[in-house]
Amino acid sequence: MVTLTLATAATKRVELGTSVLVAGLHQPFQKARALATLDSASGGRVVGAWAPSEVGPKPTRPIPVLLAGATLASFRRIADHADGWIPVATDPAHLAGQWKQLQALAAGRDRRRPIRLSIATTVTITPGRGDEQDRPPFAGSLEQVTSDAIRFTQAVPATDLFMSLSGSLTSGQLTDTAGTLYAALRAAGV
Repeated sequence: MVTLTLATAATKRVELGTSVLVAGLHQPFQKARALATLDSASGGRVVGAWAPSEVGPKPTRPIPVLLAGATLASFRRIADHADGWIPVATDPAHLAGQWKQLQALAAGRDRRRPIRLSIATTVTITPGRGDEQDRPPFAGSLEQVTSDAIRFTQAVPATDLFMSLSGSLTSGQLTDTAGTLYAALRAAGV
């Protein structure tokens, strides 16, 4: 929550949230109150959590619930209860197949509202180009990571692309890398 609070102060438009919030590890009303307060302070930019209205601060709008998972049971939960899906970004073709499966299941369960698709991934930028065959998605040079983002967003109609930078970077390097990556992605139309 501290990181999200700092991000609220440092940004104006970016949506804020956790990739996956494990509800069983938190006191529900305390977490709901914190998320509702953060949503209010950010002008309605919180995603990925649930907050009932009985906990005091009211969120600016209903906070979208995004669920992870790739099993039939998780797809049922997404179709029946969630606003969206956060898949694991392993392969664009595989993700496209999972998306079709989820869409078909949702249609079969008479879901009327669209499912938001938010890809979450960890990004590791390394100098130079690595070997394409042994490289996992979103790891490699800036150009390779940008290419991965293009391939994934062309394979599925993603609403969001949540990227978490990893590696041993100082705060200045992290800021510079994030800015460079953002500019590269925007220039590529992602």
